[in-house]
Amino acid sequence: MVRVRYSAPVAESIPSASSRAQPVSAPFAVAVDTREQMSYTFRGLRQRRSDGGAPLVVRTQWRTLRAGDYSIVGYEDRVAIERKTLADLYSTLAQGRDRFEAEFDRLAELDFAAIAIESTWETIAKGYARSLLSPESVIGTAIAWAQRYGVHWMALGDRHLAEAWTYRALELWWRDYQEAIARPGHHCRYCGRALTDERSIDCGMGPWCRKRKVREDM
Repeated sequence: MVRVRYSAPVAESIPSASSRAQPVSAPFAVAVDTREQMSYTFRGLRQRRSDGGAPLVVRTQWRTLRAGDYSIVGYEDRVAIERKTLADLYSTLAQGRDRFEAEFDRLAELDFAAIAIESTWETIAKGYARSLLSPESVIGTAIAWAQRYGVHWMALGDRHLAEAWTYRALELWWRDYQEAIARPGHHCRYCGRALTDERSIDCGMGPWCRKRKVREDM
């Protein structure tokens, strides 16, 4: 299981030293679920400052994703981001709760999965005027399902920040994955067991294999 490093979402800034840099292509294409409406375009993003800060050209491809709204082409079975607006969040938990929890079952199977909400926790806690669902129920569900399924709930403020964060989360997962498979030897990054699948970077147990390894060593 690949672990993604986290940082607080920030507005995309333009490094002055690279303001006239030529655009560069992102190292992967973003898979967008065919059922996604008003999908992210990922325009206006730039490389990280440490990479030069040049404008990024992010390719997208429509895919029918088993889980989530956004992933990486070729790695749809390993990473996914589910997008939610405030209205969609309340509606889904009120009228489509069982279907949404089934989605969490599928997201939990991935190396990394998150819910990117285009709102803040403060706004969510005030409720949604067009829904009878209480904000306490929404926040309680977010806490319970995060613990139960290991899927991250990210309240990112607005669409602009949620779009930027979605790309950065996918980018960091991609970087971590590339670093992991480039390491000499091919062993589980958590417990050290030898792997037979060249595409795998863990033994299939994710963080749980570390706990299993500790028990075996006791």
